[in-house]
Amino acid sequence: MRLAVEVVIRCCGRDAGSAFAYELAEVLHTEARVHPVSYHGGLFIGRDCHAIGENRDAVCAALGGKLSGLTREPAALSAEYLQSYRDSWALWNRIRKVLNRATIATAAETAAFRSDVTALVTGLKASFGWLNVSPKLHLLLAHAPEFLEEIGSISLYGEQGLEAWHGRYRQTARLYLGETDLASAAAFVRSMALAGDASPAVLDLFCPLRASAKEGAHKATKDGDTRLRANKPAVPVCDQTREKSAHERELWPNKVFAVAAETMTTYERRLCVESP
Repeated sequence: MRLAVEVVIRCCGRDAGSAFAYELAEVLHTEARVHPVSYHGGLFIGRDCHAIGENRDAVCAALGGKLSGLTREPAALSAEYLQSYRDSWALWNRIRKVLNRATIATAAETAAFRSDVTALVTGLKASFGWLNVSPKLHLLLAHAPEFLEEIGSISLYGEQGLEAWHGRYRQTARLYLGETDLASAAAFVRSMALAGDASPAVLDLFCPLRASAKEGAHKATKDGDTRLRANKPAVPVCDQTREKSAHERELWPNKVFAVAAETMTTYERRLCVESP
């Protein structure tokens, strides 16, 4: 999201970048139906990032609309940025489906993951000269493919899985009494071990599975379809919750634009120093 704002600043100026940040927040709210949350530092949580990825076309359309109307050199530059931005989204959507899936990846998926990660990071760095390789991008490029090849899955060993088991333990702690919390936790782990090995075969046997939908599948197309947002009854929300959500949506573009503007200022200064 911040990269899109940086592209607008680069091609259209800071005022346009500030306005686009607010426009982008509205697009995410209306199209992807996500909003920043205060307990996550005013950013989007994990499942919201998946929703944004599924609605990448709306994000790219908003960026394309903001860059339209430029002429001469800015027009050519913006076209290159927009195409690279779209390509990056396509790569990321393939990456995240393997990255956050709690199943063992096949050899073909592992090879494709490594190829997509390399193309994503190198493409971002080549297309957007101001982009710095963050620790997360470094982990994604240099370590995630090796971990996937060695272990077979990344999401299975992520923090979310541990938190899920911790919640399961807290719900059933009364069934595993012990002199200390550690003894109670050990009894819980022994019970899980006796119940069965948490191998992919057991997970496939006991866990509900849903196959990934094909592109464009399971989407409402008729006006009377109850899956359409306009045909669903509105969920009652109190005024205070609505006001808080609107306030957090206003804070998000301010934060994103501030960081993007600082990044572009640093980049432009560097260009001035490097130019003869």
